[in-house]
Amino acid sequence: MVLAIVNDYIGLTRPPKRINMNRAGRRDLMGICFPQSCKNGTLAVFAGRFDESYDENQKVFAVGGYLGRNEDWLELEPNIQQFLDKHNLRYFKASECEFGRGEFLQLRDNPNEPNLPLTPAEKTRLKATKTEFVSITNSCNIWGIGATVLLEHFKSVLLEKPQASPVLSEHPYFLCFQAVIAEVAAQVNEVNHKLNFPRGSRAEMVAFVFDENGEPSGKAKEIYDGFQLKNPDSSECMGSLSYASDLKFVLLQAADNFAYETMKGLLNSRYDKGRVERKAMTRLKEKTWKIYVFDKPSLEMVVEHNLRREAIEATVLDQPGKNAFRGQS
Repeated sequence: MVLAIVNDYIGLTRPPKRINMNRAGRRDLMGICFPQSCKNGTLAVFAGRFDESYDENQKVFAVGGYLGRNEDWLELEPNIQQFLDKHNLRYFKASECEFGRGEFLQLRDNPNEPNLPLTPAEKTRLKATKTEFVSITNSCNIWGIGATVLLEHFKSVLLEKPQASPVLSEHPYFLCFQAVIAEVAAQVNEVNHKLNFPRGSRAEMVAFVFDENGEPSGKAKEIYDGFQLKNPDSSECMGSLSYASDLKFVLLQAADNFAYETMKGLLNSRYDKGRVERKAMTRLKEKTWKIYVFDKPSLEMVVEHNLRREAIEATVLDQPGKNAFRGQS
């Protein structure tokens, strides 16, 4: 279901059938994201993250990323690439850096034994690499935005309220997807209004890039289009939606790291309250605008709001004179 926003409250659109998505590499993307009528461009880059549970007991899902002007992204991109070249990495992935896997096996004392516990020396090397990457992203004028869901609460609402299923859908991705889009649109529209750009001028537009993630991304484009129809004020500044691989579009690696730390932050604060805040998250918060947390009460509010809105819309359609096209051939 597509979220509706009323008075800055996030409302939802039903996930439709799978459709083909646009995909572009990092060199192509800047040139195709914005319409010719757009005078200025802002880019929002996001990635999604489950926690690392390797069973059905995953507790948290998060979508996180950054909003920034094109010139700031273009400053960040070569810095990330230089970092990768320096460390002989094809990509940076936060979960692999955390545990010394994948590209980060080279930082292990014995890369042929990846399942051995990390030694103190290995942890020091991995943490130093992570710290350097965070410093690079924090050095640019981009701002973090995220949305997180407590999965046991999400499942509980779906189980206890059958009417919640068409609103929330079966996957928390769609809720988080629309939450970050709503927040980005709100920020860009606020800038436009402060600068007194006329409505409909498309003066400051935002293009969205999300990481490829299979089935959810296959449904998201139609939800994106439906979101614009249901939220015309937000849609004033909304440009294109693209999906890309983080191997081809390195800026997604910054988004992946923010999503990972957002996920870990909620996971630890709710399920390991004695643990101190991760140093990476403490530093990322210096450049964080907002992170939504959807627990059971807020999920129930989303469901109630959207069901009430749909009931009002249905009533309006049934009023005499409001639906004059009915019965016409």
